[in-house]
Amino acid sequence: MRRAPCWLLFALLCMVLAAAAYAGGTRAPVRHEDPATVAIDSDPAAAFGWYLEALSRFAAWRFGEGRRLAVRLDQASLPPELRSIVREINELVVKEGSILEAADSWLRQAAALVDAGKIEAARPLLEQLSGYARRGEVLFDDLVAGFQELGGQSGVQALAPDAHQRRAYDELQRLAMRARAMLLAYRAAAQDPRSVAALGRLLPYATELDLAVPPLVHPGRAFAISGTVRERAPVPSKGRLLSLRLDDQTLAELPLGSFHQELVLPAGTLPGARRILAEVPRQGRYLGAQARVDFRAIQATPDLRVRTPGRVMAPGRLEVSGTAISGLGPAARAEIHAELGPAQGKARTRDDGTFTLALDLPGFPGIVGTEQVSVRLLPEEPWHAAVGLTVNVFVVNLVNAGLAAAVLVLGGGLAFAGLRRTPGRRRGAEPAGGERAATDAVLKVEAVPDIPDPVARTAAPGTPLRQAILDIYREALRAVQRATGLAMKPSTTLREFARAANPALGDGARAAFLGITRLAEMALYSHHPVHADLVEEARRLNARLGEEPGRAIS
Repeated sequence: MRRAPCWLLFALLCMVLAAAAYAGGTRAPVRHEDPATVAIDSDPAAAFGWYLEALSRFAAWRFGEGRRLAVRLDQASLPPELRSIVREINELVVKEGSILEAADSWLRQAAALVDAGKIEAARPLLEQLSGYARRGEVLFDDLVAGFQELGGQSGVQALAPDAHQRRAYDELQRLAMRARAMLLAYRAAAQDPRSVAALGRLLPYATELDLAVPPLVHPGRAFAISGTVRERAPVPSKGRLLSLRLDDQTLAELPLGSFHQELVLPAGTLPGARRILAEVPRQGRYLGAQARVDFRAIQATPDLRVRTPGRVMAPGRLEVSGTAISGLGPAARAEIHAELGPAQGKARTRDDGTFTLALDLPGFPGIVGTEQVSVRLLPEEPWHAAVGLTVNVFVVNLVNAGLAAAVLVLGGGLAFAGLRRTPGRRRGAEPAGGERAATDAVLKVEAVPDIPDPVARTAAPGTPLRQAILDIYREALRAVQRATGLAMKPSTTLREFARAANPALGDGARAAFLGITRLAEMALYSHHPVHADLVEEARRLNARLGEEPGRAIS
C-alpha cells in the first residue's frame, strides 16, 4: 500500500497528458456542429463521432460542455429501433459528466485542505469522493456496454478499420476506459490524504468565468456586460485574453480579471434571440473556460398619441398633432406620415417627441361624413419600432352640400314641369298604371346622381376597371328603383339606399344588390387596386339580381 501513491501519481499524470493532447486534436463531424441540423437517420454510426466529442470534453475537464453535447443528440432523427438505446446512453453520459465534475471539485478542495494541514476537515470530502468514484466506475461499465450494443445494431463493427465511424467507435471506447481509470485513481487516492495532496498538485489549473448580460437589449443602444475570470493557480497565466462574441462576431478581447464593458448592438440587428459568448482559451496546464448568456434583441414601441379636431370642413385644412414617447424616452426626429383619403402630410417629431402637421383637404364629393385619419411613425433611432394608428374625424363637405342642393332644385323643377304637362290630372291624383310607370322611370333615372369617381382625377392605373364596376352598379340601381318604387336622392349614400331597398327585395336579390353596392363603394373610395376579378364578381351579382322573377325584386 505504500507504493500506491507513486503509482497513482504516475497514472494520473499520463491520463492528464493524454487527455490534453486528445482534446486539442479531436473534432466531431461537421454535420453535427449545429445541433439544429443533427440528422443521422441515413448513417446512425455517425453518432459515435458525436459521443467522442462529448467524452473528449470530459477528458479536458470541460464537463458542462460535454453534458450539453450529449443532450443535443436527442434532436437527432434516429430509426425507431435505436432511439431507446441512444436515450439510455445519453442519460449515462450526462450522469458520468456530473460525477466527474463533482469528484474533481471535491479532490481539489480536499487537496487544498491537506496542503493547509487541515486533514480532518478534508476527510468528509474524501468520503464523498470515494462514494462517487465507485458509482462512476459502475456507470462507465454500463456506458461501454451501451456503446457496444449501439455499435452492433448500427453496423459500425462491420466497417473497415480505417473508416471514420469505425475509428470514432474504437477511440470512444478507449476514452471511456481512460475516464474510468481516472475515477479509479480518485477512489484509491481518497484512502490516503497524502495521495490526495499529490494528485491535486498534478491536476491542471481550473479557470472560472462569470458573465452577466441584461435580458433585453435594444439595437443601436449601448448596454453593459460584466463578469470575472479567476484562475485557480499559484501564478497567473501569461498572454491569455477573454474573447467576447455576439453570435459569431467578435466584439472585444479583454485581459483576465474583473471586467465591465459597454457594447452596442449593431443598428441593423433584427429582433429576436441572441447570445453573448465569453471564452478563455486553454494554455498548457491552465484550463480554458466558456460562458454563454442568451438575451433578446428588441425594439421599444413608442406610445403614439394623436389629436385632431372632431369636425373639419372640406375643402379646408385639418390640423394633426401628438406625441411619441417610449420607455427609452421621446422618439426624436422620427418621420410622421398622415393621410386622409388623397390628402397626405409629412413631418418630423421634435426632440421631445411632439409633432404637428396639416392636411389640405380637397372638396370633391368622395370625402364626407366620418372619415379615418391614418398616422404612421417611422423612427430614425434603431431602438424604436415603427407604429401606426387611425383616428376618426367628421368631414362636412361643402361641395357635396352644393351638389345636393342643385340636384334637388333641378329635380323639383323637372317634376313640376311633368305634372303641368299631364292633361286632366287633379292635384294629388295618381297617374294611371302605365303612365305612372313611364313617369317614375323618367324621374328615377334622372334622380340618380352621376356617381363621382375620385380615382379618375389621379389617373391611377386600373381606372377603366373602376368605371366598369360603376356602370354595372348604375344598371343594377335602375333595376332596383323600377322594382321597388324607390328613388335615390342626391343626399343619399349608396349604402343608405341599399338599406332602404332591403325590405322590398327577396333574399337573393337583397344579397346580390348589397354585394354590388360594396363593390361600387370600393371603386369610388378605396385607393387599393381594382382587379378584373372584381369586375367579374359585379357582373355575376348583377346577373343574379336579374334572375329572380316576380317577388324576388318586387
